[in-house]
Amino acid sequence: MLTVRGARLIGEADFVIWARSLVNEGVLEHASPDAEVVESTTIPLEGVRELYERAVAEDLKVARVHSGDPSIYGAVMEQVELCEEIGLGWEIVPGVSSLGAAAAAIGRELTVPEVSQSVILTRRASRTPMPDGEDIRSFAAHGTTMAIFLSAARPRALQEELLEGGYAPDTPCAVVYKASW
Repeated sequence: MLTVRGARLIGEADFVIWARSLVNEGVLEHASPDAEVVESTTIPLEGVRELYERAVAEDLKVARVHSGDPSIYGAVMEQVELCEEIGLGWEIVPGVSSLGAAAAAIGRELTVPEVSQSVILTRRASRTPMPDGEDIRSFAAHGTTMAIFLSAARPRALQEELLEGGYAPDTPCAVVYKASW
């Protein structure tokens, strides 16, 4: 799923930088045949910096394509800071959030009167530590709808944390993967 604006900007770009692990390859059909397409999964930030510096030097347009909502676990700030440091203009164009796509895929709304009127967006702790008080068990105690990102690799551990936090064993759950693809 791609917004019309996102497709247009990809089509106008001289460089299209995308990560195969996060973005469906189908977005590339919107790229100009003359665009240089760079798959960035294995490129560190310094490698991207070289592309951005080239774009500044040659007055090229860059489309850095992230997954649906780059404001959620999108590492957008490091991109913005890099662009500002080297003088490359930037704009964030959100796409279709995986949260909304997942709800649509399972045919459910995330808030239901007298059941849940709040949604917690979080993830499990991993190599990136969580701040104090922001763990699955603590959030589960609220009993509201929870969208847990980047956490499918250890489903049993996640289930244990949710149950220990207070969700009932019969709480509805959906594991959704690539809903916006």
